[in-house]
Amino acid sequence: MTITLKRKFRRVRLGSRKFVRFESRKFDDTFIDKHGVRAVWEKSERCNCYTDSGQPDYNCGRCGGFGWVYYDARIIPMLVTGISLTKQLREIGEFVPGYASGTVAADYKVGQHDRFTLTERSQITVDPAKRAASGNMDAIRYPGAAIMGVLAVRDHTGEYVQDGRQSEGQQPDYYTDGNVLTWIPAGRQPAHGNRFSIRFQHRPIFVVVDPPRSRGDGSELFPWALSLRRLEYMRSAAEIDISGGTPTGILLGGG
Repeated sequence: MTITLKRKFRRVRLGSRKFVRFESRKFDDTFIDKHGVRAVWEKSERCNCYTDSGQPDYNCGRCGGFGWVYYDARIIPMLVTGISLTKQLREIGEFVPGYASGTVAADYKVGQHDRFTLTERSQITVDPAKRAASGNMDAIRYPGAAIMGVLAVRDHTGEYVQDGRQSEGQQPDYYTDGNVLTWIPAGRQPAHGNRFSIRFQHRPIFVVVDPPRSRGDGSELFPWALSLRRLEYMRSAAEIDISGGTPTGILLGGG
């Protein structure tokens, strides 16, 4: 699909010189609203689990080891453009997957580390997991509010049966609620400490990785340019053990 953008400029004369003035309000109202997607914008706040070394507690139950918690969710329009893997980037080895560019209207004061959930898009991720040291619950390393459904849970022994999807007379092995997977005692389950994989469908989440930029002169702000990265490329490699209860914070999409 080809999108043609009519420039939102008007000519301004100052003395004998002519200038071109960008009318950001018209750009916001027409291009971003018409061609953008609806996204849930959440403001960020550094979690209080940060240590003196500047690193988060990877076992923190509030932020899930990510280091940031989120609040004040609201739906706004935004433009999202993916970064393609060009031949030049491949040759110099500087391409890092998961990055994108975003644009939001000047009215939205987006900060670094804020995050956006795209409500009109979905993707499928296969995530490694590890059974908790005890108990019957495990966590999917993604905010529960963005998860649309678990498609499969597997390990080297085969696929486990999800409650509600079993054949007649078949014993289910687990059920899910948001990003919490609960094993049914009467069913099969991996041994504590063993690894397995979870395939799930979810809404894409992007995190603002650099300070937002605008070329405003103070009298009229331009739209904010955002450098984004998908959340699944930023998560801590630390294992999540929720044997003591249900996780909170980034794992459940709240603060």
